[in-house]
Amino acid sequence: MFFALAPAVTVGHIKSPVVKMLLMPEGALRDLLGKKEFCWWGKNMREFAAKICCYDLPNRLCANAFFFAGGFNEKNINMSRLDVYTGHFPDETSIKNILHWAQAVKSGEFKYFDYGSENQAKYNQIEDMTVPTAVWSGGEDWIVDPKDIDMLLPRITNLVYHKNISDWNHWDFTWGLDAAKRVYSEIIALMGKHSTSCLVDIILEVPEFQRDSLFQVTRDKLAMNAEEVSELMVNEKYSFEWIVKPAVFLQHGLLGDASNWVTNLANNSLGFILADAGYDVWMGNSRGNTWSRRHRNLSVEQDEFWSFSFDEMAKFDLPAVLNFIMQKTGQEQLYYVGYSQGATIAFITFSTMPQLAKRIKLYFALAPVTTVKYARSPAVKLLYLPEKFLRVLLGRRELFHQSEWLRKLIVSFCGRSIFAKLCGNVFFILGGYNVNNINMSRVNVYVARAPAGTSVQNVIHWSQILNSGEFQAYNWRSQTKNMVKFGQATPPLYKIKDMTVPTAIWTGGQDLLADLKDANVLLPQIINLVHYKNIPEWAHLDFIWGLDAPLRMYNEIIDLMEKHP
Repeated sequence: MFFALAPAVTVGHIKSPVVKMLLMPEGALRDLLGKKEFCWWGKNMREFAAKICCYDLPNRLCANAFFFAGGFNEKNINMSRLDVYTGHFPDETSIKNILHWAQAVKSGEFKYFDYGSENQAKYNQIEDMTVPTAVWSGGEDWIVDPKDIDMLLPRITNLVYHKNISDWNHWDFTWGLDAAKRVYSEIIALMGKHSTSCLVDIILEVPEFQRDSLFQVTRDKLAMNAEEVSELMVNEKYSFEWIVKPAVFLQHGLLGDASNWVTNLANNSLGFILADAGYDVWMGNSRGNTWSRRHRNLSVEQDEFWSFSFDEMAKFDLPAVLNFIMQKTGQEQLYYVGYSQGATIAFITFSTMPQLAKRIKLYFALAPVTTVKYARSPAVKLLYLPEKFLRVLLGRRELFHQSEWLRKLIVSFCGRSIFAKLCGNVFFILGGYNVNNINMSRVNVYVARAPAGTSVQNVIHWSQILNSGEFQAYNWRSQTKNMVKFGQATPPLYKIKDMTVPTAIWTGGQDLLADLKDANVLLPQIINLVHYKNIPEWAHLDFIWGLDAPLRMYNEIIDLMEKHP
């Protein structure tokens, strides 16, 4: 979806005195401006402006410079931050771009750059655009005049929303004190109404150069992906010495992905809630899911790539990602939130790597799974099948990977109200029923990214846990291989009692995966338990998608973070 704020297309009715200068003959503008870049002021002038604009007397002069260009609405601008605005604005652009706008002012039309005799023979038109579009305009905007907006709107073939804010000027869209209430909240609401898989893609999309920098290569050469949410969106990371946001890492469960933390609306998603509360939020993608399928030496077409379970996630992936985040943020410690299998790997990592464990301020375990002896899920019962039969049934590589065409088919199917309940029941069979606490209108959003896949070996590992009743490493079914991996003929048990990290746990009374009886086996092993709460009505999905999750758990997480800074 395309959100157009004060869109400048035709500017024939522009009122800004500054922009009126563009009515000069193009030849005179070229002589005046040169041929390369248009730089309003250099670095020294920028630093001078930032310093001078913070004083009361020059402050109004600085403000008027902005208002003179875009329109006056002084009461809606935070005047105390003008030194911050002038520290980054105005920035540079090309002379050609200035000349292009000069042509638009003179012609009153929205068209390609006029090269004169060298013009291209064919130009595209906006009528060809089919993207769902929402437009906001300002009644006092001196750059994008309402008359120009009136000319633009009939040409948008898929206009889903338009709002004119009568008292707004050009700067209110980015710096307005009431912008969050009058525009930004509406953008989030429209994202919710027009979202399938694209909602999460919009929220989490990162420029290509930045996306690559978020991949961390682990010790066994798998490229793990970590996605960052800051101020309700992923962005380039600017570091200011006076603003240090505590880092928190969120790790999803089996068959999930990072989007699980932001799939609901902003006021109902833990990732957004933490970011809005002032935390630097990072989210991991487990090895082998849709977004973590890169390796330096292996491809997903090779069996060797899929030779992993949550053992490798705990021993290689999680340490690599946590160290990566702390290196990127410059912080010595961070908070860890693990859901389901995300809690499983944390218990392994923090109990076997004491130096890394010291760098965890507080560990939040949501519906933690270590043993599944008492799991009541019908899907889990299938893991009682003999291991050899499971291998024949499931294959050697991956399980539940969604191809692009399959994802589109499922999203379309589950987006129909008559099928939403059926799709929801697939989730509920796995983790338990609490239909009234799940937003069923968003089932098509959930299935757009779930299940995200895992390795067959990981599923086999859970089968071994189920059948043994023990929290143990993967059994390679060969004394020789076990000796190579562990230095002993049988897989070692994980000793949760060795973990000293302060830990808070939440469980659900209707959880068919993380059963209370298994939780009661786990709790006595945690020597530094700072908080425990069981929510009787909750099933497995309520921890990430429950409508009452902010009230019953997320707010408590933030309170505990504040008590353990």
